[in-house]
Amino acid sequence: MDILNYYYDKKFKYLKTFKRKIDIDTNILIFGPKNSGKTSLLINFISSTSCSCLFLDMNDMRLESIHTNQIEEFILKNNIDVLLLDNITKSTIIPNVDNIILTTNEPIEIKNIKPLPLFNLDFEEFILFNNSNINITHLFNIFIKDGNMANIIHSPLKELEVQNSFNTIYSSIELKILRQYVKNTSANISLFQIFNQLKLIIKISKDFFYSFTQRLIKSNTIFLLEKYNHPKSNKKVYLYDFTLINSFYHIAFSKNFENAIFLELYTKDFDLYYSDKFNFFIPLINHAIIAHVFLDDDSFIDKSDLVFSEALNMGISKVTFVTIGYEDKLSIEGIVFEAIPFWLWATSLE
Repeated sequence: MDILNYYYDKKFKYLKTFKRKIDIDTNILIFGPKNSGKTSLLINFISSTSCSCLFLDMNDMRLESIHTNQIEEFILKNNIDVLLLDNITKSTIIPNVDNIILTTNEPIEIKNIKPLPLFNLDFEEFILFNNSNINITHLFNIFIKDGNMANIIHSPLKELEVQNSFNTIYSSIELKILRQYVKNTSANISLFQIFNQLKLIIKISKDFFYSFTQRLIKSNTIFLLEKYNHPKSNKKVYLYDFTLINSFYHIAFSKNFENAIFLELYTKDFDLYYSDKFNFFIPLINHAIIAHVFLDDDSFIDKSDLVFSEALNMGISKVTFVTIGYEDKLSIEGIVFEAIPFWLWATSLE
């Protein structure tokens, strides 16, 4: 029981935390990719509540000898209000307590426990995470370079750290599958095409490929975006960390940029699609978004003319070009075309 006393006496003041955009309560399961900030949410809860808490990291090998009933007895004996279990798995036996908060990399169905997805930092959270007086354009440069992981975004060896962490949670064949999705970031592609790509480099069964793909989707590690009004068409692949590409491949910056825009939209819970001319389309507000790293006065007018007919046919009232730095606005027959830098666009999303 010494390990339980160790955790119960543990102080968490040394962890620098900040408030995320989601609020947590008891009897929930927070799930999300590695380094998305799940542990920090637990620490925030402990530091902000008046309840007595017991935090246990289930990755701690010293807890392997502790039985569930010992945890329950410890909680009763010490009048603990809330139990927090970090890094549980499907094989973890959950103690029978009144108030509990759980975290895991992949969603697990547990009776009377509400699942709560956690994503990596969006741009506004990234600003809070830095907690500095750096101007917003420079913060954006850091964001687009370092990515949106909550734990290791500033590491000079982030790419190697990501590779090492993935090696601990995925088998060799699983990591090859994930890397194939990474390689196809922002591509318009079918799962069958990705499977055929993999068959050229590894021996893999269709059942295993599709099963693991579902794991990646359910854990919000990858996202497959549907084409508007064409549910059976190819999907577009996006990743939970837009700089994940850099950890495995050297791919055009425009793919990172498009993925970053996708995540800002997805985490705002928009009903989102893509179309032939637009990277993203939100039918509810008739708004289309195009990721365009570099624009100038002439190309902005040309690009707007190029997509005007499609916007008119789809009943779109506004087209936004998200850029690195260019800003402008014009109107063509009632349709508003706006070019706006990412940092202004991301901080104005509702």
